[in-house]
Amino acid sequence: MEFTKRKNAIVTSKSSQLQQYKDMEDVYLNKVDTFIGDVKSFSQNTNDMLIKVTDSKEGILSDINCLFVGDNFDKMYDSICVKFNPAVYTLMIIMILISCSMFCGAWFFYCTGIRFARQQNLLK
Repeated sequence: MEFTKRKNAIVTSKSSQLQQYKDMEDVYLNKVDTFIGDVKSFSQNTNDMLIKVTDSKEGILSDINCLFVGDNFDKMYDSICVKFNPAVYTLMIIMILISCSMFCGAWFFYCTGIRFARQQNLLK
């Protein structure tokens, strides 16, 4: 009798906890649905604004001649890609050579130290 009362109390407690979790899940699902709706609305508004700005017939930029931008992009490309990349490549090669020579120098000093330590041990 005592066992069944405790068992029923546990089942009732777990059932109420399960209902609370279900209610919390519903609240979170509603929040997620609201967030998704806001994101869709933002995306649609942004798309509508871009269409209004860039429309070839009635957009804000429809009568503007943008050919001057192309010259600036060509100059920027030349300064970044044509002049800058060889300098970076040369610097990379120099850094690799310096790193390798430092590694070889450290290895040489290590071997020399081991040799002198062995000679000192042989002399003692």
